Amino acid sequence: MGWYLHAVPADGGLFVPAKNLQALIEDINKLYEDEPNKHLILNPRNPVEAMDILRGHNFYIQQKEPTHGVTLTGWGTNGDPHTGYPAEALKIQEIFPREIIETFHAHATKGGLMVMSDYNDDTLYLAGYPIELVRYSDSMKINDTVEVKEFVEEHIRGTGASVMTMQEIPPNGAPDDNSPAVVCKNGSMREIRDFSAACAQRATQGMGDPHINVSYDMSNSMTMEETRDMMRRDSSVLQKNR
Repeated sequence: MGWYLHAVPADGGLFVPAKNLQALIEDINKLYEDEPNKHLILNPRNPVEAMDILRGHNFYIQQKEPTHGVTLTGWGTNGDPHTGYPAEALKIQEIFPREIIETFHAHATKGGLMVMSDYNDDTLYLAGYPIELVRYSDSMKINDTVEVKEFVEEHIRGTGASVMTMQEIPPNGAPDDNSPAVVCKNGSMREIRDFSAACAQRATQGMGDPHINVSYDMSNSMTMEETRDMMRRDSSVLQKNR
């Protein structure tokens, strides 16, 4: 049995500005300077070529112009590596993607990436956080339209500091399909309810584009812990006032 990995964008993906690209490429090269058999050599002076080489290793990277920064939107298969994200997981071959994802994370200034493996150890890489966040508990599925996950820093697991994400459950997708994630801004029930309502509407209309634009009302704010407890007690609260 192989080891499969799947990475999808969180809040659009990990954005690395143009001024950080040379250092990013140099740090990726350092990962493999003692492993010549892996055949990954990138030119720090040619970011466009370097990103194309990474796309050839199943990384999904967007760049509007050659002089602009880049956004890492995932690793996997079944998608456009220049403009989209991977809809399915992929078996890891000679290049271990997590090391390169962590390098992008170290140079990113905004956005994030959610990484899932067949060992069910989801992690979240968010710009502004020095290390990856790990999934704290089982995810919560709301009306078969939205999956909510909670992530914490490994060394403070269970202390209350956490980040929650929302993902649309594809209405006709395979069980292992994963949609882009949206980070909850303040853990309000209204925020999660609005996202769930938008996904339900999209499922009814048969819309296939997984990128959701929702205008969130940040009123009715609750803490992460309060939101999680309420959802566990009665998920039907998400149906109120749609």
